Amino acid sequence: MLSGHLRIVALRKLCYNERGKIKKRKEKFMIKAEKLSYSFPQKDLYNKISFTLEDDVHCAFIGTNGTGKSTLVDMILHPDNYLYDGRLIVDVPGRIGYVSQFYSLDEEKEVTVFDYLSEEFVRLQNEINTICDELATADELDELMERYQNVMDQFQAIDGDFYESNIRKQLKIANLKDYENHLLTNLSGGEFKLIQVIREMMISPKFIIMDEPDVFLDFEHLNALKNLINSHKGTLLVITHNRYLFTVSTKFFIWRMQSFRSLMAHMWITILHCWR
Repeated sequence: MLSGHLRIVALRKLCYNERGKIKKRKEKFMIKAEKLSYSFPQKDLYNKISFTLEDDVHCAFIGTNGTGKSTLVDMILHPDNYLYDGRLIVDVPGRIGYVSQFYSLDEEKEVTVFDYLSEEFVRLQNEINTICDELATADELDELMERYQNVMDQFQAIDGDFYESNIRKQLKIANLKDYENHLLTNLSGGEFKLIQVIREMMISPKFIIMDEPDVFLDFEHLNALKNLINSHKGTLLVITHNRYLFTVSTKFFIWRMQSFRSLMAHMWITILHCWR
């Protein structure tokens, strides 16, 4: 028996039709845990916990150090590295974006903010151009056409045709619109953290995990982070000690709150469901 409890608070936004009745929406889950149990030597961390993270949901794992937030996230990122009981289903289209609590910048990498945010798009564009050049002289086209379609699908999945305007839009949301020609090495820690958030939002739009993204941010940058989170249309999972990001959110305005209890040590999981 564990010494504490996991309290799951689900905040669900309700939408109403023209007759004032609640509308239902079909949902697709990204992550589902069913009776998940995991232990360290001398410590039971989770005991038969169950939860679902749905498509287009913004949610947070909130708790003090040692309550298993980071372990649970690492299990989602690398489920094959853990021996656990129960089921953990990860069904995310494309890559899972990850914003680390700490980043180290290569001081020898002299690149502007705009070029840094463009890297993945430019890489895919170059690969598409290379395949097109090969198609012009190749005898066997089937394999090349399959490669071309695969890379093109990746490019379109991240809205590659509009990446330049999307970068400028995101920088404006983060109050960094004048920074696109600044060198990364000249940014403050808070500014660089916001650039990391923008980068992951652009190349992993479906599902992103942020590990303590508000650490080391001053109030101005914290508000910029809040604006980025509010504007993001994909699924977000945020690990934090700070509830400010959610109490000041402008997205969630009509809620039905449900609370559940499960065995775990003093950890809160707040799931914010936003119907679009």
